[in-house]
Amino acid sequence: MFKSTLFLFLHILLMVLFLQFPVYFAFENEETDAMLADVKKNDALGQQATATTGGYKLVISVSEPRKIASPTITNIQGWLPGSRAEGDSNQLPTIAIVASYDTFGAAPALSVGSDSNGSGVVALLEVARLFSTLYSNPKTRGRYNLLFALTSGGPYNYEGTQKWLKSLDQRMRESIDYAICLNSVGSWDNELLVHVSKPPDNAYIKQIFEGFSNVAEDLGFQVALKHKKINISNSRVAWEHEQFSRLRVTAATVSELLTPPELLESAGSLSDTRQHVNEDSIIKGVKLVAESLARHIYGHQGKDIQIFADNSSLAVNRFYVKSWLDGLSQTPRVAPFLSKNEPLIMALKKELEDYTAEVSIQQESLDGIFTFYDSTKASLNIYQVASVTFDLLLLLVLGSYLIMLFSFLVITTRVAWEHEQFSRLRVTAATLSELPTPPELLESAGSLSDTRQLVHDDAIIKGVKLVAESLARHIYGHQRKDIKIFADDSSLAVNPFNVRSWLDLLSQTPRVAPFLSKSEPLIMALKKELEDYTAEVSVQHESLDGIFTFYDSTKASLNIYQVASVTFDLLLLLVLGSYLIVLFSFLVITTRGVDDLISLFRRPPSRKVKMV
Repeated sequence: MFKSTLFLFLHILLMVLFLQFPVYFAFENEETDAMLADVKKNDALGQQATATTGGYKLVISVSEPRKIASPTITNIQGWLPGSRAEGDSNQLPTIAIVASYDTFGAAPALSVGSDSNGSGVVALLEVARLFSTLYSNPKTRGRYNLLFALTSGGPYNYEGTQKWLKSLDQRMRESIDYAICLNSVGSWDNELLVHVSKPPDNAYIKQIFEGFSNVAEDLGFQVALKHKKINISNSRVAWEHEQFSRLRVTAATVSELLTPPELLESAGSLSDTRQHVNEDSIIKGVKLVAESLARHIYGHQGKDIQIFADNSSLAVNRFYVKSWLDGLSQTPRVAPFLSKNEPLIMALKKELEDYTAEVSIQQESLDGIFTFYDSTKASLNIYQVASVTFDLLLLLVLGSYLIMLFSFLVITTRVAWEHEQFSRLRVTAATLSELPTPPELLESAGSLSDTRQLVHDDAIIKGVKLVAESLARHIYGHQRKDIKIFADDSSLAVNPFNVRSWLDLLSQTPRVAPFLSKSEPLIMALKKELEDYTAEVSVQHESLDGIFTFYDSTKASLNIYQVASVTFDLLLLLVLGSYLIVLFSFLVITTRGVDDLISLFRRPPSRKVKMV
């Protein structure tokens, strides 16, 4: 009870307060209970969540809310036609049974409204089921039409009811004898209230209330009449029957509520859940409405007759009431978030189609001062955040592991000597070199200082003799014998000219592999040389895998200009100027004479103008 009151108070606060931050509601489960218990434990010990103690991090995954441009409301109506007497051409009177099915709450996805007004919807469906059995037999069909309507927009001044009534044909609306509205009938004990707008001494009101009173007395509980006059100048509609009264249609609301709720109040709040609704209360309400309607339709007013008696074929179906109540208690029904093809709308329509005829759906726009946004649900992720100490320790362990892994990979994958590639494939190999230690990566690979003048032909010749003699002795079985197969001055002696010529050529040819094509002159020269002395020579061209990036610009042209001084430029200008002056004077003298040349430089005499 305390939790229900707390939720109701919280709901009211959320409805009236302006909040700068969103408020989320989460369902209670084992994970949330464990988190709350841990937080309470740390709080009791005075251990707040810090960088060194850790804590919890709550993350909400939700998209940016968007405004619903044109919210709509949907009404559903079904019809049970009455039986007309032979030769009677007059229109049969109609009794309307109405209930608003939608809800409203601060958390739309949790606004299930089990009592307001899920109980009213369940009662209407059961009444429709009971009378469909009676009206299915022509002998028991009454002389009244029964109109069942599930309306929307209840929390918003019953706007759906108003638009539904105005959409009815005028003759149909005028044929309505009276209307019974069902609202919140799921949590009462011994007394139900009948709210009306017309004065209690009105003949129709008296007739309706007396019918309810007689049935209630027979069933063992009470009903009370509550009158509230309508203020036409006020647009606020407290009860659904007031929309009928404004159109001069007699109507009443059956409810457990003593006073009319305020706007958006008792419309399916957070506390209005299944555990607060008793199906026995709904069953008693169904019996009250069904028996009073049946006695009125079949003319049994004031008689102790129970048409829908327990254990009869027309008894109220407890399982039917419970199943629909459970279903509605799990389904949020905020109208702007319900489309015309919503599963709930389709289920209600199908249920009316099973028990009534001419079922139709009416969809209207919702007019009002409210703005709705489409984000009603979100995912809550709870992360248990470790302390910074743990993060530092983990970082240290990972760093040490990466350093060890890097060192291992460098040691195991680094190839310092060429023979190591053979050894990796289990081939015995050795490298003959003058270097005492293995070079580092890209070291001793042909630097700028590694030029021809630093290389001695004799050193190469001695190396050739070493390799050739050792190979020959091994091949011909002369190990440990002092035999020189490639002795100097013999036909098999090392050719110093061949060594020198190739050394000179290689010392003039850059040999960076990415810049050497398959048909490079050097490649072709080496291939031809091997073809001269060996057989089955082939060239293998493979891609270079590695971490290096190469660019194709390796050469450029350098132009050197010798720039003269400014003195030379001035002297040249003076000589050219003098030459041009002499040339000009010569041309004038030879073509016009000396006088013309002098006249060019003579100042013309001034002239006096005589004034007349």
